[in-house]
Amino acid sequence: MKRWKRREKMGNKATVCWRAAAIGCGLVFLVGMRHTLQGLVEKLTEDETEENFLSERYVKCVYMRKTGECTPWGPLRGRERCNKKLSEVDKNTATFCECIGGWTTKHLFCGMVKPNITCEEACTNLFAYSHPGAPDVLRLHKKLNCSNHGLMKEYSKSKCNASLLDRSYVETDEDFRYPTKYDDDAKQIWMKIAEAYRVTGSRENITSPSRRTKEDDFVRNGLRMSPDNVAAARKQWMRFLGLAPTYREVRHHFDGQGIVMVAGGSGKYLLPALVNVNFLRHIGCTLPIEIWIPFRDRSPCEVVDAFDLLGATVRILDNLPFLPQQGFSLKAASIVLSSFQQVLFLDSDSVAVHDPAYLFQADEYLEHGAVLWPDFWNSTIAPDLLEVLGLTWELVPAGSHESGQMMFDKARTWDGLLLTLFMNLKHHLYFDLLTDYLGWGDKESFAFGQIVTGKAYHRISAPVRSAGIPAYNCTDPAHPWHCKMTKFYGNTMVQHDPYGRVLFMHVNMPPKFSLHIVDSFTQYIRRWQVIFPGNIRVQDALRWSGVDAERLIYDILVDISCMPDSLAIFHKEPSALDTLRGDRLTVYGPHLSHGIDLSFLMSEEDQQIERNISFADGYVEGDFDSSFVYRFQH
Repeated sequence: MKRWKRREKMGNKATVCWRAAAIGCGLVFLVGMRHTLQGLVEKLTEDETEENFLSERYVKCVYMRKTGECTPWGPLRGRERCNKKLSEVDKNTATFCECIGGWTTKHLFCGMVKPNITCEEACTNLFAYSHPGAPDVLRLHKKLNCSNHGLMKEYSKSKCNASLLDRSYVETDEDFRYPTKYDDDAKQIWMKIAEAYRVTGSRENITSPSRRTKEDDFVRNGLRMSPDNVAAARKQWMRFLGLAPTYREVRHHFDGQGIVMVAGGSGKYLLPALVNVNFLRHIGCTLPIEIWIPFRDRSPCEVVDAFDLLGATVRILDNLPFLPQQGFSLKAASIVLSSFQQVLFLDSDSVAVHDPAYLFQADEYLEHGAVLWPDFWNSTIAPDLLEVLGLTWELVPAGSHESGQMMFDKARTWDGLLLTLFMNLKHHLYFDLLTDYLGWGDKESFAFGQIVTGKAYHRISAPVRSAGIPAYNCTDPAHPWHCKMTKFYGNTMVQHDPYGRVLFMHVNMPPKFSLHIVDSFTQYIRRWQVIFPGNIRVQDALRWSGVDAERLIYDILVDISCMPDSLAIFHKEPSALDTLRGDRLTVYGPHLSHGIDLSFLMSEEDQQIERNISFADGYVEGDFDSSFVYRFQH
């Protein structure tokens, strides 16, 4: 009996050992399978062809990814299971779905209405209703390898003295360009303007009845400013113009023609400015350029020297206590204080695809001394503005203006520029009188400054259009696909020269320019594919300029990305899709943008056209004309 019990006890121990061994072997097997599967996924991501991924068995969900900065291309902020509905995610969170094989879909910005589907469903049906290269079917790719492109010049012997970045107007060596010899002139002019502003009752708080929003617009509600406020506001600007310096007093400070931009110290405006100046120099523009930076956004020395190498002068908008040059007054202040008599102002993200110097010789500019460009919207001024500025409805221009590019001869438009500056300094009143929520900002103040002071200006007659990415409904997943255009996502304003040619591509939707780019342009999907209205291929519209604008921008971004510590200089976190694949894979970069849905620009004929899409040499081409050609990822 004892012997039997002893054998039973030994048998139990053996059973436990066998079970433990089995569990251990199982764990080893699972770990091995995990690495095998991970290797398979990586192998698929790198080596599989387009046709392999059309098979449903490969296109499965990995995770729902949550990202920061209100964009699906922002830094990772967490993940969710694949079977959670996108509609259940907080509306203030941006998301996208990561699918096996390096594909991503359902790129949703914060605030967007999220569909009532799961990432599992989205990945399973990845190609059922769309196609590779569409705005919502995007592929991870190898990230930039600077050794393949060469580095931008390092600034080990920087001329920029960091101690100078803590002050604005200082005495410096003759060869030092930060700040410049013109800054004393600018300070003298600004002090005279500030004194006129102070004397005219700048502290008097005159406001509109309320802020004009989509939900609550005082004009729509029939509210008006009180007669006393109207009279006080009119008295203010008239007295300001009477006390501000005349052009005769300051004309010795200005000379020649040049380009003016405003750039902040963060990547939001500084990086586009550096890209823009690079672009201008690459296409042969030799005009002098001034980059005006607010005092609070002082830039790293490396960036100052980068501009210096390109022949652009960094200027500082001063933080004078009696009237800081900041906020909405930046554009007007930079134009007024620049050292040029004749100014072409460009937003940092408004790219001229041809050397714009010829605009200074255009008849429209020579006749009027000022040229402005149109915006999408109709005029929405408040009736109170007419009383404040002493205008009649006959003088109100039809349509609206945008301030991404403007031209002024200060000798002929000085008074109008001063009034524009005043309206921007008093923006809490004038912006709600000049436009409703759609165009709220400084843009209409430049036109009305000229109108009120009796100065003529020319507005480009060609209407603004939009460049962006079309979306297609591909009903046949077999190759070739038969697709109909269903959406158009605009991300860039298209502006013309006086002769009707496309000249400016104003990137008005984020992301604007990004340092998270791919290693080869063959992996790049163009964000400028089609122009609407008109359904015109962007490359056809830009052919007159002799430059492939997006290719040149890509090359410039490569150079900037390869600057030492470029991400730190431009305050950029790694993007979500950089983080997903470490240093090996990344999303393809700066062109990513859903933009704004401008499908209303499409005609019914555009939506009914069926396109027979085929793959050839990295392009997807329509079989009936050349208006549908864009890059996709292999």
